[in-house]
Amino acid sequence: MRGGRSGEDAAGRPLWEVLGICALATFLVGYGGSILFIALPGVAAEFHASVSQLAGLGATLSVGSALALPLAAFADRRSRGAAAAAGIAGFSLAALATGLSHGLAGLAVARLVAVGFETLVVAVATAAALEVAGVASRGRTAAFIALSGGAGAGLSVTAYPLVAPHWRLLYFTAAAGLPLAPLALRIPSGFQPRGHHYTVLLGAPWRTRVAVLVASSAMGALLYEPANFFGTLFGSQAIHLAPAALSVVVAASGVAAAAGYAAGGILTDRAGRKVPGIVLSASTAVVAALSFTAIPAVYVAAGVISSGLAGSAAPIIGAWTAELVPSRARVTVFTTLGVAGSVGGVAGLQLAAWLTPRFGLGGSLWVAGVVAVVGSLALVALPETRGLPLPD
Repeated sequence: MRGGRSGEDAAGRPLWEVLGICALATFLVGYGGSILFIALPGVAAEFHASVSQLAGLGATLSVGSALALPLAAFADRRSRGAAAAAGIAGFSLAALATGLSHGLAGLAVARLVAVGFETLVVAVATAAALEVAGVASRGRTAAFIALSGGAGAGLSVTAYPLVAPHWRLLYFTAAAGLPLAPLALRIPSGFQPRGHHYTVLLGAPWRTRVAVLVASSAMGALLYEPANFFGTLFGSQAIHLAPAALSVVVAASGVAAAAGYAAGGILTDRAGRKVPGIVLSASTAVVAALSFTAIPAVYVAAGVISSGLAGSAAPIIGAWTAELVPSRARVTVFTTLGVAGSVGGVAGLQLAAWLTPRFGLGGSLWVAGVVAVVGSLALVALPETRGLPLPD
């Protein structure tokens, strides 16, 4: 993206408008995409699902991100706005289908589709927002986009205790994003050079950078996907917290994450990407694994702290990724990282299902935490990029 007059993008759109639309898109994703995590105990009870069945559900949903790849290619080559509008409409309709589902299989299909569209929309919104941001404020822009998604998730967390155990009501409200989809058509398409955007990633230095990012994303998701998926279930079954108490813990974690987003954005714009990103990512993995300890105080404290650390790392990694890859394939790379995370998430959920009978759910997450730390350390191979222009 090449800016026009001050405060406008290359097409003359006010930057606040572009950022506002991108923030709205991630807010909608955050709301609809987080409902299942907070409502999982209610879903499990209604459908009489075991941990193994829920792990299978989570694995199925993780595969959904691969559905975003064809539309990501369209976004990079043709129109990011059209791709985002289709994505918002798609996950809104999938939310409606989820609310109408009559069994675990139907719910799985609806959420599978939703995950694909959610992955696409987050990739487009993040890429577009970072491309219109100034070179000195990319970290804070990434934090703003991440905070918007967190605010959406926070709304579902706040709303669920008011309707529990009637989780379907939240999905019906998530379908309200449908009439907002046309707004995304105003998202700019960024730098669109001639040539094949896929093949550019096979050349130096892009192939090495993408390979490291993909590996780190997959290894991290080995921990974070089952940790997010089973977090409330662990608190409910192992620590016997009531839905209201769980919501308080999740809400506190959301506040910590929000503070982390702001802190991480400011930190990375002042101190760089590499060292803060690696330290915070590795610390998140360690503390997140510790949160699966059947001691109430540890569960609560580690859960809240890990959320704050993860929030701090998110804008750093987001801004760093945008600066490491070319504009002509940026949405494709962000989506590919989502797919890599999904593959790691599938492996993590299956690992949890396999190890839980032997070591308990907490023990299985500790094993995954070791892998996540190694994935964070792999980022050492990437260069520092703060202050550099976005590569074309």
